[in-house]
Amino acid sequence: ARNVEQYISNTPSYQTDLYSHDCPRIQSHKDFIEVVDANGGNFAVELKMLDYDLTKLGMTREMYLQPVLDDYNNTDVDRVYPQSFVWKDLYWVANNTKFGSNTIALDKNMNALSYSKEELRQYLQPLVDHGVTSISATIFLLLEANENGNVVPSPYATAARELGLGIIAWSF
Repeated sequence: ARNVEQYISNTPSYQTDLYSHDCPRIQSHKDFIEVVDANGGNFAVELKMLDYDLTKLGMTREMYLQPVLDDYNNTDVDRVYPQSFVWKDLYWVANNTKFGSNTIALDKNMNALSYSKEELRQYLQPLVDHGVTSISATIFLLLEANENGNVVPSPYATAARELGLGIIAWSF
């Protein structure tokens, strides 16, 4: 498609047009926020990583992120949870926006499974130092079986809690 109208009106052959009459236009980010907000929902705003060099556009990463967060300016701060795999983004959000108290560090570092308790504390401490409030990792980073076969918090989860971080699990 070369424009929005062509994109909306041309369904690939392997899909159906059965439900297309209910979606006459592509919803904007602000439209999405309005619908969720009207229904009392919360917002888990993932600050996506880009494969594009923003400096080619004369932009910094912060210049890219700010308009996304600005879209939430009319939303209750306590219902907006910025999250990112790029922890530097969260340090910036925590210190430069009103949503900083709800930041969530997404973590896919499987090497953390082999870290000692002290290494885990050193790994997670910068989050706390920069105002990040929660960590979100896969279940197998957060849980393990003890010698009796009972499921217990992992050293990773224990270190995060000792540092005061909230924990949100994501799937296997």
